[in-house]
Amino acid sequence: MRDPIRALQSEKIPIRVLRATLASLGFGKKYDAYDDAERWTAPTGRLSVTIHATRNVAPMLRSSHRIGNLQVFELPPGATVESRYLKLSPTELSILLRLARAQRQYVSLVELSRSIKDGAAVSLRALTVHVFELRRKLRQGGASAQVTTKRTLGYVLSEIANPAR
Repeated sequence: MRDPIRALQSEKIPIRVLRATLASLGFGKKYDAYDDAERWTAPTGRLSVTIHATRNVAPMLRSSHRIGNLQVFELPPGATVESRYLKLSPTELSILLRLARAQRQYVSLVELSRSIKDGAAVSLRALTVHVFELRRKLRQGGASAQVTTKRTLGYVLSEIANPAR
């Protein structure tokens, strides 16, 4: 194990060293969803690493979407309400990310169900349950954003006009 690592350390480009190290440990590249990031997962699927490469030395700002006091982050995925972390399941976070990316535009039920699990559609019932839980967690977290449903158009993430405190 030490010989391959020593050979890798002699390379000059750190990102290649990191990729080769992950590959030698059995990690596999899961997807390239973003231009400057890639996710690698362990063979068991319980551990994943996201490589987020920067082109300059300045610290990189996390790309995010802000709706009221809710901030939704792309990489690493997450959400905060007034700088407090909002605990969401991976499916709820996928739904929230997709709705935040839509920038206050409606996302159809079919499109939203396909964007949750890499193209494999989730049943309408399961989607409704996850959206219900997401709404509950946003409300409990004190977010001034809400998920609204319009039967013919789908779901939208928007700011509440007068949030009750």
